[in-house]
Amino acid sequence: MLLLLSSASGISAADEVRLAWNAVNDSRVANYEVHYGTASETYYAKVRVTTPSATVSGLEGGSHYFFATRACTSDGKLCSDFSNEVNVDMPAAAHSASGVVTMSGAADAPSARPTASATADNTLARTRTAIEMGEASTARSARPTRVAAENTLAATDPAIEIGEAEINQEWQRIEFQREFKDPVVVVKSLSSYDTEPAIVRVDAIDADGFSIRVQEWDSLDDAHDLETVSYLVMERGRHQLSNGAQVEAGSLITGTTQAFQRHTFTAAFEDAPVIFATVVSFNESDAVTARLHAIESDGFDVGLREQEANSQRHLPERVDFIAWEASTGVVDGMQYEVGRTGRNVDHDAHNLVYQTAFVRSPVLVADMQTTHGDDTAALRWKNLNVESVALRVQEEGSRDRETTHVLEDVGYFVADVE
Repeated sequence: MLLLLSSASGISAADEVRLAWNAVNDSRVANYEVHYGTASETYYAKVRVTTPSATVSGLEGGSHYFFATRACTSDGKLCSDFSNEVNVDMPAAAHSASGVVTMSGAADAPSARPTASATADNTLARTRTAIEMGEASTARSARPTRVAAENTLAATDPAIEIGEAEINQEWQRIEFQREFKDPVVVVKSLSSYDTEPAIVRVDAIDADGFSIRVQEWDSLDDAHDLETVSYLVMERGRHQLSNGAQVEAGSLITGTTQAFQRHTFTAAFEDAPVIFATVVSFNESDAVTARLHAIESDGFDVGLREQEANSQRHLPERVDFIAWEASTGVVDGMQYEVGRTGRNVDHDAHNLVYQTAFVRSPVLVADMQTTHGDDTAALRWKNLNVESVALRVQEEGSRDRETTHVLEDVGYFVADVE
Protein backbone atom coordinates (compact mmCIF):
# COMPACT_ATOMS: atom_id res chain seq x y z
CA MET A 1 0.00 0.00 0.00
CA LEU A 2 1.26 3.49 -0.84
CA LEU A 3 0.49 5.97 1.93
CA LEU A 4 0.74 9.64 1.00
CA LEU A 5 0.48 12.34 3.64
CA SER A 6 -0.04 15.90 2.40
CA SER A 7 -1.89 19.10 3.08
CA ALA A 8 -5.33 19.24 1.53
CA SER A 9 -6.51 22.12 -0.56
CA GLY A 10 -8.43 24.60 1.52
CA ILE A 11 -7.41 23.21 4.94
CA SER A 12 -6.44 26.09 7.17
CA ALA A 13 -6.95 24.62 10.63
CA ALA A 14 -4.00 23.66 12.80
CA ASP A 15 -5.84 20.66 14.23
CA GLU A 16 -6.26 18.47 11.15
CA VAL A 17 -4.31 16.71 8.40
CA ARG A 18 -5.33 14.92 5.25
CA LEU A 19 -4.00 11.49 4.32
CA ALA A 20 -4.29 9.66 1.01
CA TRP A 21 -3.14 6.24 -0.17
CA ASN A 22 -3.53 3.84 -3.07
CA ALA A 23 -6.72 1.79 -3.04
CA VAL A 24 -6.32 -1.95 -2.38
CA ASN A 25 -7.56 -4.03 -5.31
CA ASP A 26 -9.38 -6.77 -3.39
CA SER A 27 -13.11 -7.45 -3.55
CA ARG A 28 -13.23 -8.13 0.19
CA VAL A 29 -12.09 -4.62 1.10
CA ALA A 30 -15.00 -2.42 2.24
CA ASN A 31 -13.27 0.26 4.29
CA TYR A 32 -9.96 1.55 5.57
CA GLU A 33 -8.83 2.28 9.11
CA VAL A 34 -6.42 5.14 9.82
CA HIS A 35 -4.68 4.59 13.16
CA TYR A 36 -2.72 7.36 14.86
CA GLY A 37 -0.97 8.38 18.06
CA THR A 38 1.85 10.50 19.44
CA ALA A 39 4.42 7.67 19.58
CA SER A 40 5.74 5.52 16.75
CA GLU A 41 3.75 2.29 16.24
CA THR A 42 1.66 3.08 19.32
CA TYR A 43 -1.79 4.13 18.16
CA TYR A 44 -4.54 5.14 20.56
CA ALA A 45 -7.18 6.35 18.11
CA LYS A 46 -8.49 5.55 14.66
CA VAL A 47 -11.00 6.65 12.03
CA ARG A 48 -12.78 4.53 9.43
CA VAL A 49 -13.47 5.61 5.86
CA THR A 50 -14.70 3.94 2.68
CA THR A 51 -12.43 5.83 0.28
CA PRO A 52 -8.60 5.85 0.10
CA SER A 53 -8.28 9.21 1.82
CA ALA A 54 -9.20 10.68 5.17
CA THR A 55 -9.09 13.91 7.15
CA VAL A 56 -8.09 13.44 10.77
CA SER A 57 -9.19 16.34 12.93
CA GLY A 58 -9.08 17.29 16.59
CA LEU A 59 -5.28 17.01 16.71
CA GLU A 60 -3.33 19.03 19.26
CA GLY A 61 -1.29 21.92 17.89
CA GLY A 62 2.44 21.64 18.49
CA SER A 63 2.32 17.83 18.84
CA HIS A 64 3.99 15.18 16.69
CA TYR A 65 1.66 12.47 15.29
CA PHE A 66 2.28 9.10 13.64
CA PHE A 67 -0.17 7.54 11.16
CA ALA A 68 -0.67 4.14 9.53
CA THR A 69 -3.58 2.69 7.60
CA ARG A 70 -4.94 -0.76 6.75
CA ALA A 71 -7.71 -2.25 4.63
CA CYS A 72 -10.58 -4.17 6.25
CA THR A 73 -13.64 -6.19 5.38
CA SER A 74 -17.11 -4.77 6.03
CA ASP A 75 -17.46 -6.45 9.44
CA GLY A 76 -13.94 -5.44 10.48
CA LYS A 77 -12.97 -9.01 11.37
CA LEU A 78 -10.33 -9.28 8.63
CA CYS A 79 -7.76 -6.56 8.10
CA SER A 80 -4.50 -6.21 6.20
CA ASP A 81 -1.17 -5.51 7.80
CA PHE A 82 -0.49 -1.86 8.54
CA SER A 83 1.07 0.30 5.86
CA ASN A 84 4.40 1.89 6.58
CA GLU A 85 4.14 4.72 9.06
CA VAL A 86 4.20 8.42 8.27
CA ASN A 87 4.47 11.29 10.74
CA VAL A 88 3.81 15.00 10.88
CA ASP A 89 4.41 17.93 13.23
CA MET A 90 1.19 19.81 13.90
CA PRO A 91 1.56 23.61 13.70
CA ALA A 92 1.15 25.47 16.95
CA ALA A 93 -1.00 28.15 15.30
CA ALA A 94 -3.83 27.89 12.76
CA HIS A 95 -2.33 27.65 9.28
CA SER A 96 -2.05 25.01 6.58
CA ALA A 97 0.03 21.92 7.25
CA SER A 98 2.49 21.50 4.41
CA GLY A 99 4.83 18.92 2.97
CA VAL A 100 4.47 15.55 1.28
CA VAL A 101 5.69 12.27 2.71
CA THR A 102 5.47 9.08 0.63
CA MET A 103 6.02 5.66 2.16
CA SER A 104 5.23 2.15 0.95
CA GLY A 105 4.01 -0.85 2.87
CA ALA A 106 2.47 -4.24 2.25
CA ALA A 107 -1.30 -4.31 2.47
CA ASP A 108 -2.34 -6.52 -0.39
CA ALA A 109 -5.25 -8.32 1.28
CA PRO A 110 -6.97 -8.56 4.63
CA SER A 111 -5.59 -11.04 7.16
CA ALA A 112 -7.38 -12.79 10.00
CA ARG A 113 -6.88 -10.32 12.83
CA PRO A 114 -10.05 -9.51 14.78
CA THR A 115 -11.06 -5.89 15.20
CA ALA A 116 -14.14 -4.17 16.57
CA SER A 117 -17.33 -4.63 14.63
CA ALA A 118 -20.32 -2.35 14.84
CA THR A 119 -23.24 -4.46 15.96
CA ALA A 120 -25.51 -3.87 18.91
CA ASP A 121 -27.70 -6.97 19.03
CA ASN A 122 -27.40 -7.43 22.78
CA THR A 123 -27.38 -3.80 23.90
CA LEU A 124 -29.70 -3.23 26.83
CA ALA A 125 -32.62 -1.18 25.54
CA ARG A 126 -33.20 1.32 28.34
CA THR A 127 -32.32 5.00 28.51
CA ARG A 128 -32.54 7.33 31.49
CA THR A 129 -32.03 11.08 31.60
CA ALA A 130 -32.65 13.68 34.26
CA ILE A 131 -35.66 14.96 32.34
CA GLU A 132 -37.13 11.91 30.68
CA MET A 133 -37.54 8.36 32.01
CA GLY A 134 -38.81 6.59 28.87
CA GLU A 135 -37.84 3.64 26.74
CA ALA A 136 -35.26 4.12 24.00
CA SER A 137 -33.41 2.03 21.44
CA THR A 138 -29.86 2.12 22.83
CA ALA A 139 -28.04 1.51 26.07
CA ARG A 140 -29.31 2.65 29.46
CA SER A 141 -27.77 6.08 29.75
CA ALA A 142 -27.77 9.45 31.50
CA ARG A 143 -26.87 12.58 29.56
CA PRO A 144 -25.73 15.72 31.36
CA THR A 145 -24.56 18.97 29.76
CA ARG A 146 -21.49 20.04 27.81
CA VAL A 147 -18.30 21.31 29.49
CA ALA A 148 -15.39 23.64 29.00
CA ALA A 149 -12.13 22.87 27.20
CA GLU A 150 -9.56 20.25 28.14
CA ASN A 151 -7.39 20.85 31.22
CA THR A 152 -9.59 23.63 32.54
CA LEU A 153 -11.85 23.52 35.59
CA ALA A 154 -15.43 23.52 34.41
CA ALA A 155 -17.80 26.04 35.97
CA THR A 156 -20.56 23.41 35.65
CA ASP A 157 -20.63 19.64 35.68
CA PRO A 158 -18.59 17.94 32.91
CA ALA A 159 -19.94 16.17 29.87
CA ILE A 160 -20.65 12.72 31.25
CA GLU A 161 -22.63 9.64 30.29
CA ILE A 162 -23.28 6.45 32.18
CA GLY A 163 -24.66 3.37 30.53
CA GLU A 164 -25.38 -0.31 30.97
CA ALA A 165 -25.25 -3.03 28.31
CA GLU A 166 -25.42 -6.78 27.92
CA ILE A 167 -22.38 -8.19 26.12
CA ASN A 168 -20.76 -11.52 25.24
CA GLN A 169 -17.63 -12.52 23.28
CA GLU A 170 -18.84 -10.83 20.08
CA TRP A 171 -17.82 -7.23 19.39
CA GLN A 172 -20.74 -4.83 19.51
CA ARG A 173 -21.03 -1.08 19.14
CA ILE A 174 -22.25 1.30 21.84
CA GLU A 175 -23.41 4.65 20.48
CA PHE A 176 -23.23 7.67 22.77
CA GLN A 177 -26.52 9.37 23.60
CA ARG A 178 -24.95 12.81 23.78
CA GLU A 179 -22.21 14.74 22.00
CA PHE A 180 -18.56 14.33 22.92
CA LYS A 181 -15.46 15.83 21.34
CA ASP A 182 -12.74 13.70 22.95
CA PRO A 183 -14.35 11.06 25.19
CA VAL A 184 -12.59 8.99 27.83
CA VAL A 185 -14.25 5.62 28.46
CA VAL A 186 -13.90 3.35 31.50
CA VAL A 187 -15.59 -0.05 31.83
CA LYS A 188 -14.61 -2.24 34.75
CA SER A 189 -16.21 -5.21 36.55
CA LEU A 190 -18.45 -7.81 34.94
CA SER A 191 -21.53 -9.50 36.32
CA SER A 192 -21.25 -13.20 37.23
CA TYR A 193 -23.81 -14.99 35.07
CA ASP A 194 -21.09 -17.09 33.38
CA THR A 195 -18.57 -18.42 35.88
CA GLU A 196 -15.61 -18.61 33.45
CA PRO A 197 -12.95 -15.98 34.32
CA ALA A 198 -13.11 -13.08 31.86
CA ILE A 199 -12.46 -9.39 31.34
CA VAL A 200 -13.95 -6.55 29.28
CA ARG A 201 -12.21 -5.32 26.11
CA VAL A 202 -12.89 -1.91 24.56
CA ASP A 203 -11.76 -0.60 21.18
CA ALA A 204 -12.52 1.95 18.46
CA ILE A 205 -13.44 4.91 20.68
CA ASP A 206 -14.49 7.95 18.68
CA ALA A 207 -16.78 10.94 19.17
CA ASP A 208 -19.84 8.79 18.48
CA GLY A 209 -19.24 5.68 20.58
CA PHE A 210 -17.04 2.64 21.13
CA SER A 211 -16.88 -1.13 20.61
CA ILE A 212 -16.96 -3.62 23.47
CA ARG A 213 -16.87 -7.36 24.16
CA VAL A 214 -16.24 -9.96 26.87
CA GLN A 215 -12.90 -11.72 26.49
CA GLU A 216 -12.09 -14.87 28.38
CA TRP A 217 -8.48 -15.57 29.28
CA ASP A 218 -6.47 -17.24 26.50
CA SER A 219 -6.53 -20.72 28.06
CA LEU A 220 -10.34 -20.84 27.75
CA ASP A 221 -12.61 -21.23 24.72
CA ASP A 222 -13.73 -17.55 24.63
CA ALA A 223 -17.40 -18.53 24.32
CA HIS A 224 -19.15 -16.57 27.03
CA ASP A 225 -22.77 -16.08 28.09
CA LEU A 226 -24.28 -12.62 28.25
CA GLU A 227 -22.99 -10.43 31.06
CA THR A 228 -24.13 -7.04 32.29
CA VAL A 229 -21.55 -4.27 32.36
CA SER A 230 -21.72 -0.53 33.04
CA TYR A 231 -19.60 2.17 31.43
CA LEU A 232 -18.64 5.71 32.40
CA VAL A 233 -17.80 8.28 29.71
CA MET A 234 -16.41 11.76 30.35
CA GLU A 235 -14.92 14.53 28.24
CA ARG A 236 -11.15 14.48 28.49
CA GLY A 237 -9.64 17.00 30.94
CA ARG A 238 -9.68 18.21 34.52
CA HIS A 239 -13.09 19.12 35.94
CA GLN A 240 -14.61 20.49 39.09
CA LEU A 241 -18.14 19.33 39.83
CA SER A 242 -20.78 21.72 41.11
CA ASN A 243 -20.40 20.13 44.57
CA GLY A 244 -16.67 20.95 44.54
CA ALA A 245 -15.39 17.43 43.84
CA GLN A 246 -12.39 17.21 41.50
CA VAL A 247 -12.33 14.75 38.59
CA GLU A 248 -9.68 14.06 35.95
CA ALA A 249 -10.29 12.06 32.76
CA GLY A 250 -7.29 11.09 30.68
CA SER A 251 -5.33 8.43 28.82
CA LEU A 252 -1.88 6.92 28.77
CA ILE A 253 0.00 4.42 26.62
CA THR A 254 1.75 1.50 28.28
CA GLY A 255 3.29 -1.81 27.34
CA THR A 256 4.54 -2.37 30.89
CA THR A 257 3.52 -5.92 31.82
CA GLN A 258 3.94 -7.62 35.20
CA ALA A 259 5.32 -4.31 36.45
CA PHE A 260 4.10 -0.71 36.74
CA GLN A 261 4.73 2.70 35.23
CA ARG A 262 3.97 6.00 36.96
CA HIS A 263 1.40 8.47 35.68
CA THR A 264 1.13 11.98 37.13
CA PHE A 265 -2.09 13.99 37.26
CA THR A 266 -2.27 17.40 35.60
CA ALA A 267 -2.72 18.83 39.11
CA ALA A 268 -2.63 17.20 42.53
CA PHE A 269 -5.85 16.27 44.33
CA GLU A 270 -6.36 17.18 47.97
CA ASP A 271 -6.45 13.46 48.81
CA ALA A 272 -5.79 10.31 46.80
CA PRO A 273 -8.75 9.91 44.40
CA VAL A 274 -10.61 6.76 43.39
CA ILE A 275 -9.39 5.60 39.97
CA PHE A 276 -11.03 3.50 37.27
CA ALA A 277 -8.71 2.33 34.46
CA THR A 278 -9.55 0.35 31.32
CA VAL A 279 -7.56 -0.98 28.36
CA VAL A 280 -9.33 0.68 25.42
CA SER A 281 -7.33 -0.54 22.42
CA PHE A 282 -6.90 -3.95 20.81
CA ASN A 283 -3.34 -3.78 19.51
CA GLU A 284 -2.73 -7.38 20.59
CA SER A 285 -5.34 -10.12 20.75
CA ASP A 286 -4.07 -11.74 23.99
CA ALA A 287 -6.42 -11.04 26.88
CA VAL A 288 -5.08 -8.26 29.09
CA THR A 289 -6.28 -6.06 31.93
CA ALA A 290 -4.97 -2.93 33.66
CA ARG A 291 -4.04 -3.05 37.36
CA LEU A 292 -3.47 -0.10 39.69
CA HIS A 293 -0.95 0.46 42.49
CA ALA A 294 0.34 3.24 44.75
CA ILE A 295 -2.53 5.69 44.20
CA GLU A 296 -1.57 9.03 45.70
CA SER A 297 -2.80 12.61 45.44
CA ASP A 298 -0.39 13.43 42.60
CA GLY A 299 -0.55 10.25 40.51
CA PHE A 300 -0.68 6.46 40.35
CA ASP A 301 1.07 3.35 39.06
CA VAL A 302 -0.51 1.28 36.31
CA GLY A 303 0.52 -1.91 34.54
CA LEU A 304 -0.83 -4.59 32.21
CA ARG A 305 -1.50 -8.21 33.19
CA GLU A 306 -1.95 -11.19 30.87
CA GLN A 307 -2.88 -14.66 32.09
CA GLU A 308 -0.21 -16.20 34.33
CA ALA A 309 0.81 -18.92 31.84
CA ASN A 310 1.88 -16.28 29.31
CA SER A 311 5.32 -14.71 29.01
CA GLN A 312 3.92 -11.35 30.21
CA ARG A 313 4.96 -9.40 27.13
CA HIS A 314 2.28 -7.31 25.50
CA LEU A 315 2.19 -4.66 22.82
CA PRO A 316 1.55 -1.12 24.09
CA GLU A 317 -2.12 -0.38 24.65
CA ARG A 318 -4.09 2.76 25.39
CA VAL A 319 -5.44 2.88 28.94
CA ASP A 320 -8.23 5.36 29.75
CA PHE A 321 -8.70 6.45 33.34
CA ILE A 322 -11.06 8.57 35.39
CA ALA A 323 -9.81 9.78 38.79
CA TRP A 324 -12.67 10.99 41.00
CA GLU A 325 -12.49 12.30 44.55
CA ALA A 326 -14.49 10.18 47.00
CA SER A 327 -17.80 12.02 47.29
CA THR A 328 -21.57 11.83 47.05
CA GLY A 329 -24.02 14.19 45.41
CA VAL A 330 -25.85 14.99 42.22
CA VAL A 331 -24.01 15.67 38.97
CA ASP A 332 -26.43 17.37 36.57
CA GLY A 333 -29.44 15.34 37.68
CA MET A 334 -27.54 12.11 38.25
CA GLN A 335 -27.33 10.97 41.85
CA TYR A 336 -23.96 9.35 42.46
CA GLU A 337 -21.57 7.94 45.04
CA VAL A 338 -17.82 7.40 44.69
CA GLY A 339 -15.99 5.57 47.44
CA ARG A 340 -13.77 2.70 48.55
CA THR A 341 -14.43 -0.57 50.29
CA GLY A 342 -11.16 -0.53 52.18
CA ARG A 343 -9.00 -3.66 52.07
CA ASN A 344 -11.99 -5.99 52.33
CA VAL A 345 -12.49 -7.70 48.96
CA ASP A 346 -10.98 -11.08 48.06
CA HIS A 347 -12.15 -14.26 46.28
CA ASP A 348 -15.17 -14.53 48.57
CA ALA A 349 -18.17 -12.26 48.02
CA HIS A 350 -17.99 -8.96 49.93
CA ASN A 351 -21.28 -7.12 50.38
CA LEU A 352 -20.85 -3.40 49.67
CA VAL A 353 -23.66 -1.31 51.18
CA TYR A 354 -24.05 2.12 49.60
CA GLN A 355 -24.20 5.28 51.69
CA THR A 356 -26.68 6.79 49.23
CA ALA A 357 -30.35 5.82 49.09
CA PHE A 358 -31.26 4.91 45.51
CA VAL A 359 -34.83 4.40 44.28
CA ARG A 360 -33.75 1.82 41.65
CA SER A 361 -30.71 -0.38 41.13
CA PRO A 362 -27.81 1.90 40.17
CA VAL A 363 -25.19 1.33 37.51
CA LEU A 364 -21.84 0.18 38.87
CA VAL A 365 -18.25 0.76 37.77
CA ALA A 366 -15.66 -0.74 40.13
CA ASP A 367 -11.91 -1.29 40.02
CA MET A 368 -9.27 -2.64 42.37
CA GLN A 369 -7.22 0.23 43.78
CA THR A 370 -4.40 -2.04 44.96
CA THR A 371 -2.31 -4.97 43.71
CA HIS A 372 -1.60 -6.83 46.93
CA GLY A 373 -1.99 -10.17 45.16
CA ASP A 374 0.40 -10.89 42.27
CA ASP A 375 -1.86 -13.43 40.55
CA THR A 376 -3.75 -12.17 37.48
CA ALA A 377 -7.33 -11.39 38.44
CA ALA A 378 -10.37 -9.30 37.63
CA LEU A 379 -13.32 -7.95 39.59
CA ARG A 380 -16.79 -9.56 39.29
CA TRP A 381 -20.12 -8.64 40.90
CA LYS A 382 -23.56 -10.11 41.55
CA ASN A 383 -26.82 -9.26 43.36
CA LEU A 384 -26.79 -5.58 42.39
CA ASN A 385 -29.77 -3.86 44.02
CA VAL A 386 -30.88 -0.51 45.44
CA GLU A 387 -28.96 -1.00 48.68
CA SER A 388 -25.88 -3.10 47.97
CA VAL A 389 -23.81 -5.25 45.62
CA ALA A 390 -21.62 -8.31 46.19
CA LEU A 391 -18.03 -7.92 44.89
CA ARG A 392 -15.30 -10.54 44.52
CA VAL A 393 -11.85 -10.90 42.98
CA GLN A 394 -11.71 -13.71 40.41
CA GLU A 395 -8.31 -15.13 39.52
CA GLU A 396 -7.72 -16.96 36.25
CA GLY A 397 -6.35 -20.51 36.33
CA SER A 398 -4.01 -20.90 33.36
CA ARG A 399 -0.97 -21.75 35.51
CA ASP A 400 -2.57 -23.54 38.47
CA ARG A 401 -5.95 -24.31 40.01
CA GLU A 402 -5.38 -22.18 43.10
CA THR A 403 -7.70 -19.17 42.90
CA THR A 404 -7.69 -17.74 46.42
CA HIS A 405 -6.78 -14.07 46.46
CA VAL A 406 -5.55 -11.75 49.21
CA LEU A 407 -7.65 -8.79 50.29
CA GLU A 408 -7.73 -5.80 47.96
CA ASP A 409 -9.15 -2.27 48.25
CA VAL A 410 -11.86 -1.66 45.65
CA GLY A 411 -13.01 1.72 44.41
CA TYR A 412 -16.55 2.07 43.13
CA PHE A 413 -18.87 4.43 41.30
CA VAL A 414 -22.63 3.92 41.61
CA ALA A 415 -25.12 6.29 40.04
CA ASP A 416 -28.71 6.78 39.03
CA VAL A 417 -30.90 9.62 37.82
CA GLU A 418 -33.05 11.40 40.39
